[in-house]
Amino acid sequence: MMKNRVFALTAGTLLCASSAFGQIWAEINSGGINGATDAGSMLATANITSGVGPLTNITGTLTGLLGTNSTDYDADMFCIRIENPMTFSATSLSGDTVLALFDMNGVAIAFNDDRTDSVTATTSRLSASWIPGLVAGQDYFLGVARVTGNDVLRRYTRPLDSNGALIFSGPANLSDISDPNYADRRADLFPITPGTVLAGWEVQPAGTPAPFNLNYNIELVGVTYSAIPAPAGLGLLGLGMVGALRRRR
Repeated sequence: MMKNRVFALTAGTLLCASSAFGQIWAEINSGGINGATDAGSMLATANITSGVGPLTNITGTLTGLLGTNSTDYDADMFCIRIENPMTFSATSLSGDTVLALFDMNGVAIAFNDDRTDSVTATTSRLSASWIPGLVAGQDYFLGVARVTGNDVLRRYTRPLDSNGALIFSGPANLSDISDPNYADRRADLFPITPGTVLAGWEVQPAGTPAPFNLNYNIELVGVTYSAIPAPAGLGLLGLGMVGALRRRR
């Protein structure tokens, strides 16, 4: 009888665990630039989100790195699965961010700097309301980066093609266009050339000061994890919780 109770408790605990703890993906180290906990900026070094059930938020930090030839303001990439392309959205909740969406081959799909459903916000939003052709159950890559600087020198971190040109239209880097309502800033953008593949992100000239860290929280709708944890991992989680409950008896 005790065995049956433990099995039932384990199964129930797993379901509760995936519901209570499994909805937020916190950035992990996967080959980023800053030598700490940093997602990479390209497909090969992206965080592959892993969990059970809906994925409602991604949290992380953009950390600049001073280099010999340039200053990298950081971009983070995450592999997600769009389960419901009719309701999909990705929205940053704070900071002056940019969001970009790519398919599994790195082909650029959509980009937003300042969300278009506001006239003041500097947060970003991608939405199925303006992005066509999303496929249910398909994996996509979500890129997170930032805009910083001041009213004289505005600094952007945006996706680049193999020639080092912007994939999506926008003001020149280090320009004085700081108005968040500038035409290509508060706009829902598609690639200048359809089919363009991500090759890199903008960096700043050598000697540019590294910015303060930017913590971000991306709210997701219509999204699940890209990968499901191995059964052994789920079992350990459940058994650990069962053990904790036994010790409390």
